[in-house]
Order: sequence, then C-alpha cells, then structure tokens
Amino acid sequence: MWASVTSVVLLLGMLVARKRAPERREREKADSEMGMILYLAESSASDVHLYFRRTEEETHQSRDNTVFITFFSPRAGIPPKTAPNHFRFPLGRFGIYNSIVAMLRVVEYELADRQVFVHLGWPMSSWLDRLAIGIMVFNLMRLPRFFPKFQFHMSYLHSLSIQRKPDPPAGMNTSALSRP
Repeated sequence: MWASVTSVVLLLGMLVARKRAPERREREKADSEMGMILYLAESSASDVHLYFRRTEEETHQSRDNTVFITFFSPRAGIPPKTAPNHFRFPLGRFGIYNSIVAMLRVVEYELADRQVFVHLGWPMSSWLDRLAIGIMVFNLMRLPRFFPKFQFHMSYLHSLSIQRKPDPPAGMNTSALSRP
C-alpha cells in the first residue's frame, strides 16, 4: 500500500510539474536556432562570427555577420536581449558543452559555404570559478578536432574588450601616462 500511494503521488507530482513549470514560459521566450541561422544567412559576407557570451556579459551590436549567443538556465530566467544580433537559448538537459556542440553542428550544416569563426571568452570571475570550469575548458579545447573547418578563438583579452578603459581626451599627453 505504501509503495502504491508513493508512486501515485509521485506520478501526479510529475504531471503537474510538467504543465505548471515556470521554466516552460522562459523556454517559450527564447530564440530559435533557425532564427539565428536566418539572421546570418541574410549577410553577404563570406565569414561568420559566433561569440559565446555568459549571461552577465554585455553584448554590442556590430556587423550583420556576427551573432552573440547566450545559454541560460530556464530556472534563472531569460536574460534581456541587448542587441538584434543577440540570441538567447535555454540550456538542455545535457549541459552547456553539449548545447554548444549541437549549436555548432547546426551552423556547420546550414552554413557550410561560409568560413566560421567561433569566439569563446575566458571567464572574468574569481579564480575559484576558473578552476571549477576546468573540465569544461578541457572539453572546449577538443572542439577544433570535431569542427576542423571552423576557426576557434579563446581569449581573456576579448572578454575584457567590453570593460576597457575609455581613451584619454584628444588634447591630453599620453606619454606621461605610460611612464612608471
């Protein structure tokens, strides 16, 4: 009797959670992969740039052959869309690495005639976070073997380009600033 009551309550809980899950609304707000492909297909450029961004990093609008991709957790909510070339995708059941691989497979299939540049930024958070994602970085380093036609760029400096200090005023002597 105990096992039957437990299984019925568990089954009912799973059915209710599927229909009333707040994650469903967040997933419905997300962009589609084909929307991103169509955005890139409209460009007349021979190269395509994919920038994978974390949710807290800013994006900026640039050329029509560039997209910014953010994977988000549906439980945390969808991040705001900061530019027309910013695409937000929910994380799948299998994690961020498999989501990236699936995205690159779609791009490889749909945009086979273009040269693809994949830009991965190094996390700008604490060293503890950097050590915690060591396995993911190890997996990301294997991506060039899976996609030999793509150009991969992983840099910390690219991540800092958003937070770069503004240039000094035009009349200011910059040689005095560079001295120790």
